[in-house]
Amino acid sequence: MVVVEAIRDALPHLPAAQVCERLLGLLRQLPDIGDATPDSLDVLTAAEHAEFAERAAWSATAPEGTIWETFERQASATPHAVALTTCRGDRYTYAELHTAACCLAGELAALGVGPETVVALALPRSSESIVAILAVLAAGGAYLPVDITLPAARIESIVRQANPVIFIAESGSGELRGVGVPTLLVDDPAVAERVSRRHPVAPSVPRHPEHGAYVIFTSGSTGEPKGVIGTNAALLAYFADHRERVYRPALGRLGRPLRIAHAWSLSFDASWQPMVGLLDGHALHLFDAAQLRDADLLVKGIAHQQIDMIDTTPSMWVQLRAAGLLDHGVSVLALGGEAIDSALWQSLRSVAPTAVYNCYGPTEMTVEAVVAPVDQYPAPTIGTANAGTCCYVLDSALRVVPTGVVGELYLAGSQLTRGYVNRPAMTAARFVADPFRPGQRMYRTGDLVRRLPHGGYAYLGRSDNQVKIRGYRIEIGEIEAALRGQPGVHDAAVSVLRRPGGTVLVAFVVWQEDTDGDAIRLRTALSERLPSYMIPARVVAVPRLPVNANGKLDSRVLDRLAETILSGAGDKESLAAGTSTERALCEILEEQFNGVVPHLDDDLFLFGMDSIVAISLVHKARRRGLNLSPRMVFTAPTIRQLAATIDTAVDPDTTVGQAEYGEVLPLPMVSWLYEHGNFRRFTHTVLLRLPPRIDRSTVEMMLQLLLDGHDTLRSILTDTAAGPRLLTREPGVVRARDILTRMPLRNRPMPNWWPPSGAARVPSWTRSTRAPARWCGPSGSPAVTVVPAPGMRCCSPRTTWRSTWCPGTSCWVISPRPGVRSTGCAAENVAGVHLLPSLV
Repeated sequence: MVVVEAIRDALPHLPAAQVCERLLGLLRQLPDIGDATPDSLDVLTAAEHAEFAERAAWSATAPEGTIWETFERQASATPHAVALTTCRGDRYTYAELHTAACCLAGELAALGVGPETVVALALPRSSESIVAILAVLAAGGAYLPVDITLPAARIESIVRQANPVIFIAESGSGELRGVGVPTLLVDDPAVAERVSRRHPVAPSVPRHPEHGAYVIFTSGSTGEPKGVIGTNAALLAYFADHRERVYRPALGRLGRPLRIAHAWSLSFDASWQPMVGLLDGHALHLFDAAQLRDADLLVKGIAHQQIDMIDTTPSMWVQLRAAGLLDHGVSVLALGGEAIDSALWQSLRSVAPTAVYNCYGPTEMTVEAVVAPVDQYPAPTIGTANAGTCCYVLDSALRVVPTGVVGELYLAGSQLTRGYVNRPAMTAARFVADPFRPGQRMYRTGDLVRRLPHGGYAYLGRSDNQVKIRGYRIEIGEIEAALRGQPGVHDAAVSVLRRPGGTVLVAFVVWQEDTDGDAIRLRTALSERLPSYMIPARVVAVPRLPVNANGKLDSRVLDRLAETILSGAGDKESLAAGTSTERALCEILEEQFNGVVPHLDDDLFLFGMDSIVAISLVHKARRRGLNLSPRMVFTAPTIRQLAATIDTAVDPDTTVGQAEYGEVLPLPMVSWLYEHGNFRRFTHTVLLRLPPRIDRSTVEMMLQLLLDGHDTLRSILTDTAAGPRLLTREPGVVRARDILTRMPLRNRPMPNWWPPSGAARVPSWTRSTRAPARWCGPSGSPAVTVVPAPGMRCCSPRTTWRSTWCPGTSCWVISPRPGVRSTGCAAENVAGVHLLPSLV
């Protein structure tokens, strides 16, 4: 008899019965082990063997056709539907987008573009970029996105490896001609005229699903970026799963095609996550670069464009949520590029009715290969494999590990990319033979996971030196190779610290003898070779790199040293800020960087600032009343420079103080009211404590501050020839004295309200408060009515509401956060005002 006692908390991922079954299985095998080693014992259960045998017998169905042919069928099916819009006002129907792509494809074909050729795109983020991508696919080629802001050496490496036949660029990218590749300037009048005369039919070329569709470069451990060749078949396989898993449920809820936000860099393969919507009849809205750097601007754009779906990183989602994204009824939220921690996961589970997906997938497996609907899993999970993908969790000998045991994730199936451009050895090392399906390949991700009993996978981290910063996958080895390649550097290592303010890289350098090591000069040299997100925040000189007893680099010692260095970054000089703005910025950055304050003249981007952290910094600064914008952070990257820029700003930044006045489109609920002609009274009452002996003039003054600081409270609903419009007006147009009415109330006990004492409400209150309100409909009245009622107390303690036009109500409410404009007001400044807001 074998008795097994299990402590559930010690093995939360392994059921006790399963542990017992494994132990009994091992005991039965021991008499026959002979001369074999213990690692030859089989630890899988019979059920796991059966499940894996079924999985190994699985075969992916190869998609038919190409990306261009799929888009062409959709354009033929819905020619007049909106396909693409941009923030600068560009608007393409499917027919117009198809025509534009065909004309440019004809020009490309005449210049030698065809199947298995590469076309480099060096275009700004615009509709021309989307047209160019489709045109390359129509001509049968593969496109190579090139970010012209990258260092020249990195662009040269990318171009040299990919060997494009032509560059598509605009006049401002003339410096790219130095790479020795012919350039087609699409904004040249002669080129534009020639393209417009092309026949609006795609070139007749042999297309095959296995032809390359794009080449995306990622960080490489050898010191050079490596290019991944994505095929038409792999991208179509991803689209097929995405359509069934994400689009179909959303279509069922909305009853119409989606309006999808494109908020990814076009240099990512993740840029196809929103773009596959063009293969299914949805409308794609391309946000510009400025909006991607400013959460407030992006949320405002999402509301204005009535976006249904957005895909972004978890870090960016935190900023968007703080800026009020959930107030605008986004139907689908997809997150990827970074791991999600437990706290964020739990908050995402509570954002219903928004459908939230956690998307995992390396570039080598085409966009995303494993997806988890967040509401279906109680803890962070990357979910289950896409329809055309198979997941293996294997040990170092490529054996399947049991459920609940940590192993390395391998991916196989129809989303597998071709491999790396001109890197056969690297391709063979990462795209290995599938031991369970002869003749097939699988990709070694380098990610450690644990298979969960319900079938999903828990992500545990990396097994190698790859990390993700701002969604970019980088190889620490590439940074170290770049450091070692600099004159005077004998050896180097890089430590990665994950802090609340963001991931920070610290480089440790051993200088050669008789070398005057200059950290600033070294960082400058790195910036000529590496993108900004790969530049270490600190370069620290050490006499030698620490090693452990085995003679290997002791990374734990380096991590502790890096933590100490960053924790000591702020000294008396940094804390002795000279101006109130400098002091405020130091306090904000101390919070942002978890107690660490940079020097007044530290470059914040070398310290660990990035675009996501900058958005958070701007948000916190605005809450303190500082007129700060993301543009200022990028142009004045030190505390001293940033404070001076804020203090000398002549015109308030458009994202903070400058309101946009005039007519705007109403939200769907208002349009619905017009369609049905049934105007009802919609109100949301907010009760605030009114201090004793307060007089009318004080209430008027506080209310005027609220009205002048909050655009939506000065809005009115109007009729126009084009339909209903919401009209926002300048501060001062609505006067507090015109909307303030005093009404006496009789006190009666009201035990069900908070607090139980001191609050009163009687039927006469309900009747009397209806008098100032009006029926919901177009009029020239402001959207707020105020009724002071001395003696009343606040209904709920410390409640925080955003001021928002909610569908179905006129929810004009107060946010107790001083200094926030357009999304709230300072409750402390309007204490004593009893608001009775109403949409009138």
